[in-house]
Amino acid sequence: MKKVFFLALIGFAFVLSGCTAKSDDVQEDDILKPQEQTFTEEDYQTARLYLEFNIIQYAPEEPVLGGSWYMTDVLFEGDRALVSYEDGHIARKTLVDLNIDSNHNITVINSIRVFSDERDEINASIGDRFAIALESNPTTGFKWNVGDLSGATILKEEGFIPSQGELVGAGGTEYFIYEAVAVGEDAIMLSYARPWESVQPLETKIFNVVVE
Repeated sequence: MKKVFFLALIGFAFVLSGCTAKSDDVQEDDILKPQEQTFTEEDYQTARLYLEFNIIQYAPEEPVLGGSWYMTDVLFEGDRALVSYEDGHIARKTLVDLNIDSNHNITVINSIRVFSDERDEINASIGDRFAIALESNPTTGFKWNVGDLSGATILKEEGFIPSQGELVGAGGTEYFIYEAVAVGEDAIMLSYARPWESVQPLETKIFNVVVE
């Protein structure tokens, strides 16, 4: 009887150790695998208020003529937001990445300047990132197509942020994130066209970039 009890005890210890090892593996996988962030409507409302009241902290530049920045609009897509703001004299946009913790506290991870007017010259230093954002409506088949670059900048990422609301075919904003990689000048050309059509683009914009 003692022998049977001893063998059963060993078997139970073996099973328990196996379960413990499996649990450790799962925890390690959880640590190694980044958790995808899911924003609720309440989170977006919190983020909107946070961005509105803390815009001075994430605006990439200072306001002019002693003014103060105030937010005029914000569009969300996942954990990214396109924020429009002005100071009464000039209007600007910035693209921010957001983080939400377990207590639903919102913080801005990074913020980069956004350009939408091709008349604005883009000045950057090596390593700087900036974005170009243009209105677009992919439901029509049109999209902004990227032209060739000379080497001073490279395209790092592109995406689309839909307009807020439930209107079918409402469109939104396409954005392109670039990084300055070499001293020189670049002309970023974007053409609004249907990729399958061999006709002149509906619209073409050229943004001049100087990297120092």
